[in-house]
Amino acid sequence: MKNLKFFLVLIFLFIGAFLMSEERYKGFEISPFYGDFVQISGDRLSDSNLYGLRLSYMLLDKISLEGSFTKLSNAGEDGDIYEVNGLYHLWPERKFVPFLTLGIGEVSLYDENDFSFNFGFGVKYSLNDLIGLRTDIRNVISGSSFYKNSFVYTLGLTFQFGGEKRPPIEIPLAPDNDNDGIRDSLDYCLNTPQSSKAFVMKVDTRGCPIDSDGDGVPDYMEDDDLDGVINYNDMCPNTLKGYPVNEEGCDKDSDGDGIVDGKEMEIGTDPKKADTDGDGLSDYEEIYKYKTDPKKADTDGDGLSDYDEIFKYKTDPLKLDTDGDGYKDGDEILVYKSDPTIYGDIYKELFGIKTIHFDFNSVRIRKDAKPVLDEIAEFMIKYGEAHLKIEGHTCSIGPENYNMKLSLKRADAAKKYLVKKGIPENRIKTEGFGETKPVDDNKTKKGRANNRRDEFKVE
Repeated sequence: MKNLKFFLVLIFLFIGAFLMSEERYKGFEISPFYGDFVQISGDRLSDSNLYGLRLSYMLLDKISLEGSFTKLSNAGEDGDIYEVNGLYHLWPERKFVPFLTLGIGEVSLYDENDFSFNFGFGVKYSLNDLIGLRTDIRNVISGSSFYKNSFVYTLGLTFQFGGEKRPPIEIPLAPDNDNDGIRDSLDYCLNTPQSSKAFVMKVDTRGCPIDSDGDGVPDYMEDDDLDGVINYNDMCPNTLKGYPVNEEGCDKDSDGDGIVDGKEMEIGTDPKKADTDGDGLSDYEEIYKYKTDPKKADTDGDGLSDYDEIFKYKTDPLKLDTDGDGYKDGDEILVYKSDPTIYGDIYKELFGIKTIHFDFNSVRIRKDAKPVLDEIAEFMIKYGEAHLKIEGHTCSIGPENYNMKLSLKRADAAKKYLVKKGIPENRIKTEGFGETKPVDDNKTKKGRANNRRDEFKVE
């Protein structure tokens, strides 16, 4: 049994001496223990069990002072050992802490007291910041006939409190100067570049850059998208073949219009002009926003620039005739002064106001009026969506009520003529104004003749 205990203590000491671990506290330490006393030479004292208590204080970084009390028994006799020891801790910042011990003491046994001297070594193992394990092996020497030379080994617990926390031990790493994860002693390519913003550097087990296709050129030196910029520097690794790129391997946009030069070369716009056709719209706006032709200032050919159609006239730059009335937007604005966004208003400008005259107190269509009515009929047939209003008038001779009825009859007479020419009735509206809207002086014969009339307007 004693040999087994001795063997276990030796194993604990051997393992503890070579393992590295965490920090430990310095300060006070209390340690209860249990062990065996093995006599090597002497007359009366035989091997014994022992137990006791130690109290220590860490005076310096590696040195502590310890007092201990040990109880041992021999053939029914109890003995006491009092000792003062100094401990030198080899690596106090570790979890396993080997130490050397040296001390003096007094043994009280068989009513006799003897001076003793001891030396040895041991190991402490910290379970946490408070509790740990401890084992000692010591050689005790005395001038007593009881035991001249003895061997003591113990196992115990330690309880630490107070003191200061030690900084963690820094373990130097094997050098890896190019930081590729392969230490220099195993690295066949000691100067591998580190990852760049554009490329994540990868190495093989020998520490050399990966060469995926085995062509002798590492991947970071390849130019996968053939843009003239190697992968290591290429911030845009998937640019299209033939597209001009900048020094970072990204598509150029020389004119800053939002379309890369390569795309402008494809569609035929000028990569150095943001507005190729000079219409006031950038190439990007024309292609992606308004769908107009960036190479033509007037995409629909109506005589108005795309910019003016969009922002000035509010017409459709993709439609020659925005309101669908048969006249180009440019003609309506520049020639006829009509609104190209309102269907039919050009008819008013084309038609104007036409007039026929009547004899006194008559509703008969005169011979000189027929060419005018025929012209009106042709216009109405040509422009099938146009609507006509006929306003009848009289001079001031006669009662007012009579003249009002007469003026309406004159308008109806003209309508009847036009209907016979093929104009639907629902496209013609008539109204009589009597003598209320003269265009000339009713005091003269000529003036009264001018006032006896029908006026024609397109609505």
